[in-house]
Amino acid sequence: HMLMLGLFLPMAMEILFRVNVHGWLQEHYEIMQPGGRWFLSPPVLVSAFGYAGMLAVSPLGLVAVLEQSLGLWAPVLQGVGAFLFGLGAGIIRERSESILPSLSVQIGICGVISALYAS
Repeated sequence: HMLMLGLFLPMAMEILFRVNVHGWLQEHYEIMQPGGRWFLSPPVLVSAFGYAGMLAVSPLGLVAVLEQSLGLWAPVLQGVGAFLFGLGAGIIRERSESILPSLSVQIGICGVISALYAS
């Protein structure tokens, strides 16, 4: 169960949003280039919104402490956090031309969350 949360879920989410959604959209819109100017491209925004929407309605409560203290607002906070991560991951993907850096960060975050559940 922890292996799925810590490894397979981040890989599936990165493949879905950073490879498929972002990859398809980058064929139709201008994106950032390594060493180029900084801006939020449509592929970054769309993949970040999709990522946030997926995690906001996810049956997985990624941070149980938030659910206990925030109640119905926990999915909202989870969605906002996922959107901000999605923006960062999309920017990293465009600037590095790889999903490996954002995948590494996401696996690390899921590892921390798994450790919180284990303790």
